[in-house]
Amino acid sequence: MKKYILIAIGTALFAYTSTAQAEDAASIMHKAHLASYYAANDGKANVHMEVINPDGATRVREFTILRKDVTDGGDQWFYVYFKKPNDVRDMTFLVNKHSDRADDRWLFIPSIKMVKRIAASDARASFVGSDYTYEDISGRHPNNDTAELVGEEELDGRKSWVVKNTPKEALDDYEWRKTWVDQETHLVLKESYYDEDGAEVRRFTTDEYKQVNGFWVGIAGTMENLELEHKTIVRFSDVQLDVGVPDKVFTERSLKSAPKKWIK
Repeated sequence: MKKYILIAIGTALFAYTSTAQAEDAASIMHKAHLASYYAANDGKANVHMEVINPDGATRVREFTILRKDVTDGGDQWFYVYFKKPNDVRDMTFLVNKHSDRADDRWLFIPSIKMVKRIAASDARASFVGSDYTYEDISGRHPNNDTAELVGEEELDGRKSWVVKNTPKEALDDYEWRKTWVDQETHLVLKESYYDEDGAEVRRFTTDEYKQVNGFWVGIAGTMENLELEHKTIVRFSDVQLDVGVPDKVFTERSLKSAPKKWIK
């Protein structure tokens, strides 16, 4: 009888530990999502993007990104206005991000004066020819993945949690990803994406971050496509938080007629 009691207790403890770890992992990823995409109530930044080919050839994109939270950690709006080079100048991108369903995304192409709706199935497609996807720009909601805490590591002198995230619905470009989350700031320091054979196919690193209005903000990052030996580096400047971006900026009208006050 004592043997069976010990087995029962052991099973119960294992179940509790597994549940606690699952809850901890989910909590870590939610905090990382908040830290990475929801600092303050809204924000504005200028972005310099370099797309670098295997031969070293570089294409540059410069744009302004605006963001406003509808609910903290939930629905959110993004607006992107491209300034350089000339072939993308005046192009705009709008995202209505949802926590309970697929995001709505639109792209305005000025050369043909057309607003194109981006299908949910294209969320993992390349964002303007870079190694970032449309989903990377607005962020993947942690509810879309199953999170598992797999350890703790020191990364560039920072203590971090290591979380394995497996999509609840299969994706075309990766099977699962490993995320390193800074234990102090909750920013994502690194993220590696793996295929079905366990080979790393894509990697993101936060290269620099700083405090703005009391919030830790990533201001430089690199996304690498390891299969194509291709990478994209982004740098944020003039980062501002709680600037009072009005709701009307995040409308179809602003797609076709950019709000000059907010894209300087």
